[in-house]
Parts: sequence; structure tokens; C-alpha cells
Amino acid sequence: MKALYHIGPVLACRVGAQVVDQLISIHPEGKGTHAHSFTMTTTEDDPRLGKVFSILEGHGLKPCRGGSSPNYFSLNIERHYSRAELHAAQLLEFYPKPSLLEVTTRPYPGGPIQVPARSVTSQLTIFDLWMGVFGVSRPVKEAMEADCLRGVRFDPIEVIGPGAARWAGYVWQLSSAIRMPKLSPRCQLVYGLAEDNERPFDGDYSRLVMFREGFYSIPEKHYRKSDIDGIGDFALAHTFERFGSVGEQSLIAGMAFYQFCVKHRFKIEWWPVHSDPD
Repeated sequence: MKALYHIGPVLACRVGAQVVDQLISIHPEGKGTHAHSFTMTTTEDDPRLGKVFSILEGHGLKPCRGGSSPNYFSLNIERHYSRAELHAAQLLEFYPKPSLLEVTTRPYPGGPIQVPARSVTSQLTIFDLWMGVFGVSRPVKEAMEADCLRGVRFDPIEVIGPGAARWAGYVWQLSSAIRMPKLSPRCQLVYGLAEDNERPFDGDYSRLVMFREGFYSIPEKHYRKSDIDGIGDFALAHTFERFGSVGEQSLIAGMAFYQFCVKHRFKIEWWPVHSDPD
């Protein structure tokens, strides 16, 4: 696994020109083009990284995921996995690259997702609807059904607006009939969407939660091995927790689902989910 560090933009109007000039002296390519600012994207083994952190911290600046305050700078760490690391994982999270941009959310709790007909095309395969809610086209649905992928379920999506009749039954929400156990206690759950408004998790799973792991843009989920052994092999399962602002359960993929998607060359970003010894 390789990690990319994304720093900034650090704006002179917030932290002072002296700070930005010192940073640019370390990494001249980070100089902003439209404002007196600094940005840097580099690998974790870059020797300049420590110097940049020393300058920022020496001026009393602390890292945060957003960086909207004069006393903080934005830091996000992005993991990149090799194909061998993904093949070796037993469980994975995933995010389809294509997005269906025009989505009308559920008209009522528990109701079907609605999408306008103008956003549906025959090129759709597996796609993102919003914040971890995914859809598939009818051909992909039929292929998954033919492969008998355990745990995979398809919920209707209602196509609305002009041209809706043409696409009726063409897109489906990807779901599951299997639910994962609770995440390992090592996973940091919080309430609140914004970093400056987070509150500690108190064990109330009826509320929406966020999952944090330091400054990583995508945290890795961990489960206790004894908690998941009883589920058996599956292609797809829902998380126990409800994440984000819309309160949907994330999907966890088993190797059968991963191999199906790789075989069909779908454009999907993957990252491992861990099963830890008790």
C-alpha cells in the first residue's frame, strides 16, 4: 500500500505570507497560480514532507481534514493498493467510478429511489447514486443473478419524468439480504458530519454515524474475526451501521463479487476490509 499526502491549499490571507513563502522555498512547484498559496501532493517517503510539517507546526498550525480555520491546515492522506493486495483481501469496500448525477432521493422513508429518465443511458453498468448507494443496469443485474452471488439483492428504482416508460425496470439499486456485525471497537465512530461539530459515539446505533481514521480520506473498516466467522462466504453484505447524511448502510463485498466485477472490467475503486484476530 502506498500513501499520498495532500496538503493545502495553505492561503497567505489566513496564515500569513511568511508561512507560505517558507513552504514554497521547500517545494517551489506548490506555489499557487491565482492566489498567494501553497499546495503539495507527495508520497510518504518524500524527505520534504517532514520539513513542510515542521514549518506549519512551528507557526502553531495544526492539521485537520478541512482546514477552514486560520489555526489549521488541510491534510488528507490517500491510500493506493496494488492488485496483489486487493486479490489477497477476503473482504473489500468499493466505489463505482461512474456517477448518476441527477438523482431524486426517496420520496418517503423506505420508498424507492427516483431518478429522472434523462440521466439513464444504455451505457450504465454499475454506478454511484449518492454517498455509497449504488445502482446497476438490467444487463448487469441479470449477469449477477446468473452467477448466483450470495447475498446480492436488487431493489426497484423508479424512473420518472419525460421518457420514463422507455427505461422502466432498467436500473436497480444494489443491495443485500445479509447484514454485517458491528465494526470492531478499534474503529472510531463519531456523530456529526463536519469536523468542527463532531461528537463522540455513545453506542446509539439508531443515529447516523461517521467513521474516522486520522487524516485518511477513506478509513479502513475492521471487524473481529469471531464476529464474522458465522456469516460464511458471501458476495455482498450491508454494514450494521448507518453512515453519512442520508443514513444508508454501506456495502461490503466478498471475493465472489470482487471477481465478478474484475471479470467484467467495471470501473470501480476498491480497498480492503480487515478481519482481526480477537
